[in-house]
Amino acid sequence: ASLRLTWAFAAGGAKRDASQCRETFFCDTTDEAVVEQAMARMQGAPPLLDLKRLDAESLPIGSPADREAAFAVFGAVGDNIVDKEGVEEAARFYGAGAPRWLKGGHDVMLDVSKEAFVKDLLEWMDELHV
Repeated sequence: ASLRLTWAFAAGGAKRDASQCRETFFCDTTDEAVVEQAMARMQGAPPLLDLKRLDAESLPIGSPADREAAFAVFGAVGDNIVDKEGVEEAARFYGAGAPRWLKGGHDVMLDVSKEAFVKDLLEWMDELHV
């Protein structure tokens, strides 16, 4: 799976192959038209993963502890890119509390779960009185 995802990002496989695009960003129940629209938007765009740039930048980034913004970390149950441990690690890094989980694929803002994502985001903002 990791080799397919690397190919999808670094070599642009997700831009050319609907099954790779679906596996990378969406869940199995996403309409084919949504997957095709995403592929069309990626055409002509820079690589999804620029290995030269990634190599040149210093990682990891610094701690957000001194920032005053509140953080919420969302994870998608069907995400093939960021696993449960990665979502939980991000939540700890940002001091966000427990991650909020949604059904769907990696790209929750485009996937079939987008309405649930927006609803949960608004609920979180209400909790903060934003």
